[in-house]
Amino acid sequence: MGRAILIVFILLLVMAYLSLFLAWNAKLQPVVTWQLGAQYTQELPIGVLFILGVVVGAVAMAAALTGPWNALKQAEAQARMVLDRAKTKLRSQDDKIKQLTAQLTPGKAAAPEPDLASAATDAGPEEGEAAEAPKPPAEDPETL
Repeated sequence: MGRAILIVFILLLVMAYLSLFLAWNAKLQPVVTWQLGAQYTQELPIGVLFILGVVVGAVAMAAALTGPWNALKQAEAQARMVLDRAKTKLRSQDDKIKQLTAQLTPGKAAAPEPDLASAATDAGPEEGEAAEAPKPPAEDPETL
């Protein structure tokens, strides 16, 4: 509510300034244009010319900013699409984890798997054999 009161107060101040600006700059200035080959002249207050210039500038700036604005909107849409794909992937992995967890029987503990890496290092490489480096896991084709 306080923000709305502040905005209304600022707009009232701007309108008061514009009224005074037009009163201070009420001297008429002839404006010459061409209309269908005949010269057309009209006298306007100098303050109106200034305000019209500001309006034309604001419209020009708004037109110039449509390109960057559209680029931002497109980048945001692409980021949302990537986020949605990541969420879908996460949900499918969560479902798979729940499915595998449900397959384990609750009363029976799973037998511990032998640790192949520690067994290989305990035995050590035999003569003439080179120790194999552990292979990284294969990449998931659904990975982003």
